[in-house]
Amino acid sequence: MIQKKYEWNIEYESHHIKVTCWYDLREEPFKGGGELLVDEEIIDSWGLIIPEGDKPIVSANRVNDKIRFLNIYAAGAFKPKLSVEVNGTFIYQDKLNMFDRYFLKNPKLVKKMKKWTGM
Repeated sequence: MIQKKYEWNIEYESHHIKVTCWYDLREEPFKGGGELLVDEEIIDSWGLIIPEGDKPIVSANRVNDKIRFLNIYAAGAFKPKLSVEVNGTFIYQDKLNMFDRYFLKNPKLVKKMKKWTGM
């Protein structure tokens, strides 16, 4: 079926934030995950998830002297889209298309996806 890898690189006040994610839907059970790195140091990682848009996929506190709070939100119907929040301000947001917005506004669809993937 499908195997994909994605990477985002964002600069914030001389710090480099990198978010990676991957998934492999070629065999069951499905596999996937991701990592959050700041200045090439792994801050957090996660396994395969169905992003819900309004809940962060990862939250980190006291990352360094300039990043007190860091939240990563994900959404997307066909491809992952990210929003990065640092210290209460969104510093990066991918643009959502109409399919992404439809997916976010239909929690029943999210539940069906979770059931289909076994999550």
